[in-house]
Amino acid sequence: MQRIRLGLSLGMLLAVVPAAAQSSAPTNVTPQVEVALGYTYMRARSVVPGGCCFNMNGGSASVAVGINRWLSFAGEFGGYYTGNVQGSGNSLLVLPFIFGPRFTYRRNDRVTPFAQGLFGGGHAGGTLYTQAFQPGPAPPSARTAFAMAVGGGLDVNVTQRWAIRAFQADWFFTEFPNGASDHEHNFRLTTGVVMRFGSR
Repeated sequence: MQRIRLGLSLGMLLAVVPAAAQSSAPTNVTPQVEVALGYTYMRARSVVPGGCCFNMNGGSASVAVGINRWLSFAGEFGGYYTGNVQGSGNSLLVLPFIFGPRFTYRRNDRVTPFAQGLFGGGHAGGTLYTQAFQPGPAPPSARTAFAMAVGGGLDVNVTQRWAIRAFQADWFFTEFPNGASDHEHNFRLTTGVVMRFGSR
């Protein structure tokens, strides 16, 4: 009987120790690749001359390839839409494609803050460009322009492979034609999930 109890005790111990070790393993390893998917809210400066601001909603996806523990190269793609720009009845779709360095602080297992500067372009579509500015469709070159985003965010680590992007906030600058200054200062806020692959 004692042998049976001893065997059961050893079996339970062998089952509990690896689980405890796994749960206490650091969640802030340095991944080779991070993929993030999320919802994005954007407070956009108007592309209508004389106007101010309006809301856009959409999603963002980003991929970051790690170079070392604190530096990675990130690419971000997204799509933000509104069906009624400042009550004009015109729709607007903005599709950014931007790239650049991301700096990450990985000294805490619970959270991972980061800052980044991404540069590239964006495409603007919708009836705002096909109807509002001129009688006919705008040429493609008039709706694709320089775009950049500068900001940062905070990831809450769940496991080594998964995290919740509590927030990512940035200044999103575009140079779409608007009949006035031909540039827009926007604010973006994103939240979502992060998947991590590999480790360094």
